[in-house]
Amino acid sequence: MCDLRNLRIAQLLPYGDCGELCGCASSALQTPGEVLVTTRTQIPNPRPPRPQDAQALALEVATALLETLEPEEMLSRLVVVVRAALGLPWVRAVLHTESGPLEIASGRDAPRRLRTAVPLTLGERPMGLLELPALGDRAEIVAALDQALPIAARALANALAHRHMVQLAMTDCLTGLGTRRLFEDALAREQRARRRERRPHAIVVIDVDRFKHVNDRFGHPVGDDVLRALGRAIEGAVRRGDVVCRLGGDELCVLLLDEHGADGARGVAERIRQAASVVRLPDGGAVTLSIGVAKNTLERWVDAACLLETADGAAYAAKRAGGDAVVERDPDHARGGGSLRRMVA
Repeated sequence: MCDLRNLRIAQLLPYGDCGELCGCASSALQTPGEVLVTTRTQIPNPRPPRPQDAQALALEVATALLETLEPEEMLSRLVVVVRAALGLPWVRAVLHTESGPLEIASGRDAPRRLRTAVPLTLGERPMGLLELPALGDRAEIVAALDQALPIAARALANALAHRHMVQLAMTDCLTGLGTRRLFEDALAREQRARRRERRPHAIVVIDVDRFKHVNDRFGHPVGDDVLRALGRAIEGAVRRGDVVCRLGGDELCVLLLDEHGADGARGVAERIRQAASVVRLPDGGAVTLSIGVAKNTLERWVDAACLLETADGAAYAAKRAGGDAVVERDPDHARGGGSLRRMVA
């Protein structure tokens, strides 16, 4: 199979006679049966290209892409700018990302056999490709793309790297759960949306009972295994839309985003408490949880800090009562006692 990094412009080849080139372009799009080559038949009545200096296109692409750090928005701006600047009826771009190919098009598409593939590369790294109508001998378009696409590739690579770093900051390296930053961002966003839409919501604060004893007796590697196993158990006990985070140490929290209803928050907390029973210590002992629940209702609405303090105080009350329990409190009864209160103070 040929290498996309060595492919400049897919030349005009008869369909079915493209050999190695067809396999390469088809693989790049990850779509069986698609062939990114052109035939001698041109797109009916294409718009003539507007005079466009290659450096001017490069500058226009750079200006458009510098205004955002979102890969989707960048790719969308790229296809719009290229299509408008070169007077093309349509442009389609594919960007390879960690989560799969990202595809964006501008204009009315054409049959698969009437197109040209332009690789999008950063040095020796294949980033994706740009699909255009059949170019024929349109050397001015090739020259313009030669200057513009490396700039676009660099900007897209930076955007993907930025997204990766953000994802790392939002993911706890030990458990794979969300971090405190993710929780705070999600809670602030949820507070605004729920209050505007007049819908209740709740949070669940979870504290592992006697976790210091676990670390002291069995060692920190066992404690780490317990936290990882608890994270998986909690994720299995809540709905897909809920946000499960580790706030630090042995403190975890769940933001109930899905439609559990205000009365369902305690039920979710009970499921979490029961799910912890599958996590066992090396001596066969069970892991138990002290869980606090707090909720915002239409009649009683508090800010994020107060809601956290309330749930944390409820978890602390469950621990003082002996642990392995769920306590629900109204925000009117918020009180200190846990590290969450100190974190938001």
